[in-house]
Amino acid sequence: MCVSPPCFHILTHMLMSLAEGRLVLALEGGYNLQATAGSVAACVRALLGGACPVLTPPTAPSDSALQSISQTVSAQCLYWASLQVPGPSLADGDVIRTSSSEKSTTVASPASSPSMTTGLVYDERMMEHENLWDRHHP
Repeated sequence: MCVSPPCFHILTHMLMSLAEGRLVLALEGGYNLQATAGSVAACVRALLGGACPVLTPPTAPSDSALQSISQTVSAQCLYWASLQVPGPSLADGDVIRTSSSEKSTTVASPASSPSMTTGLVYDERMMEHENLWDRHHP
């Protein structure tokens, strides 16, 4: 798991609001003692009521990471239902080209389209929501 000490602080703070402040922190691992110490200190600061740190926004993934993920999805989409997307399916014998340096892949069977769709709804009234237990919630 790649979680920074400031993120441990925020996660602990969020759990405190769910558990009415009753938490047990269990120390496991010790693979990197400096990282473990920083994470434990962040959790204790959260338990003592310290203000949540501001997290730096994530950076965009590298092109090579995006290409690796795309190639993995292309290879596994026939076998993993969670990777199948709605839309026109490929017919038997259609060719998927992943890159110019690789050989083309022949599709063995068409992917099935899901029976349900998901819609996203935004309600302006949600901006008025308040969390009485979390003073840092907008």
